[in-house]
Amino acid sequence: MSEIVSIILLLLLLGFYVYIISIAIRRDMVRIVHRTFFKAVNSIFSTLANEDEYIKQISMNYKKLSEKNPNLSNETKSFIDLLEEMVFQIDTLDSKKFKKIYKIEPSNDIRTKALKIIDDAREKNPFVSLSSKEANLLISLRNAIESNNIDLGRLMLKQLADELEILESNIKQRLTWPLLTRCRC
Repeated sequence: MSEIVSIILLLLLLGFYVYIISIAIRRDMVRIVHRTFFKAVNSIFSTLANEDEYIKQISMNYKKLSEKNPNLSNETKSFIDLLEEMVFQIDTLDSKKFKKIYKIEPSNDIRTKALKIIDDAREKNPFVSLSSKEANLLISLRNAIESNNIDLGRLMLKQLADELEILESNIKQRLTWPLLTRCRC
C-alpha cells in the first residue's frame, strides 16, 4: 500500500515539474519570438531612411515570424501588438535588462518610431486589432456611412449585431462552463 502511495506522490511530483518546465519553456519561446521581432524592427529602423517603408517591412517580418511560429498568430492579431509590447518593455525594463533579454539597445529613437508606426497603422486600419471578420464588417459599415448607402448600412448593422450576439454567447458559455464542470449534480 505504501508503495502505491509513494508511486502516486512521485507521479504527482513529476507532473508538477513537467508543468513548471513547460511554463518556463513557453515563456522562453515567447521571449525568443519577441527578441527576433524586436531585432528585425531595430534593423529596419537603422537601415531604412524612408519612414513609409517601415510598416510594409515590419508587416512582412511579422508575417514570416507568424508562419514560423503558429502560436504567435493565436496570441497577437497584428504586428501592432508586438510593437506595443516592445514599447511597453522599453518603458518598464531598465536598459541593461532589456539589452540582456532582447539583445538590442533600447533607445528613445526606437520607442518614438515604434509609437509613430502604431499610430500610422491604426490610422490606416483602425480595426487592425479585431479579427478579420469583425474588421471587414466595420469597414463595410464605415463605407456605407461615407457613401450614404442606407440599405448597405442597415445590412452591416444587422450582421454586426449578429456577430456581437455570437461573441457574447461565446463569452457567457466560457464563463459558465467551469461552473458546470464543478457541479456534481
